[in-house]
Amino acid sequence: MTLKKRKDEQLLDSALDVFVKKGFEKATIDDIVQHANCGKGTFYRYFSNKEDLFEKLDEKFLQEMGEKLTKNCRPDLAPRPYLLAGLSTFLEAFNANKKIGLIRFERDLRLSAEERAASTQKILKHFFYMKEHLEQAKKKGSIKNFNAETILVTLIGAAHFFIFREFKLGIPYKINEVEEVIDIIFYGVKAP
Repeated sequence: MTLKKRKDEQLLDSALDVFVKKGFEKATIDDIVQHANCGKGTFYRYFSNKEDLFEKLDEKFLQEMGEKLTKNCRPDLAPRPYLLAGLSTFLEAFNANKKIGLIRFERDLRLSAEERAASTQKILKHFFYMKEHLEQAKKKGSIKNFNAETILVTLIGAAHFFIFREFKLGIPYKINEVEEVIDIIFYGVKAP
């Protein structure tokens, strides 16, 4: 790739900046093209509207996250390290892409329940491939006979807590907190 950014990438980067500054709803195509230093015609060459542009940003983020989860959540891992790899990877992906995370969070609050469910499903599908690993661990007796989907939803809930706390309160997560959450999920809270 050349040193000069492609116009579609420039528009995507500009949109992230504008969406974070103004919010998704208030941002306009005019704001985005002005920030990208290009014309509306260039915008419409790549995107049909603001929603289409957001979907491209989201697809890129989710693809990267899915690739990282696949790489880090290897099938040879035992259940506890597997869950730790999943939660850590999810948090790292959001941390590396804070802008899209903030936009997603803000935008999803304004969606109808049906639209929010569809948006959430895009993220969940990257976690639910982990379900098969947990099902195999149950069959081997490595984990208790809990519903694998419930384990994953608990993991996602923990991720949302850490993301919300960092984005909204400015309190970053620490790896020992992530490990503690995995221990709670894996071992439970009952004293031995």
